[in-house]
Amino acid sequence: MNEHEITSSSSNVFADIGAADPEVMQLKSQLASEILRRFRESGLTQTQYAEHFGIPQPDLSDVIRGKLRKYSIERLVSFTKAVGAQGRLAVSFEISAGVS
Repeated sequence: MNEHEITSSSSNVFADIGAADPEVMQLKSQLASEILRRFRESGLTQTQYAEHFGIPQPDLSDVIRGKLRKYSIERLVSFTKAVGAQGRLAVSFEISAGVS
């Protein structure tokens, strides 16, 4: 029998894989997931749905496929607001010793 090492998750897959700006990537991913969920529920085509945001269909396709590098958090929030989603932002700070 092979032994496998099990590592606990930090609850942020982007941090777990060592991505740059993991908190930003996680938030963008959550926003894109909500956009995708609402798109699937809408019954509209990508072209019709993209019209809600005032963007070309290929850009919407990028968002719902998780290609988020060219989109800011603010832009993704504006997309979610355009389809009636509401959210809440919680911020926490961790203070390290020696930081003034």
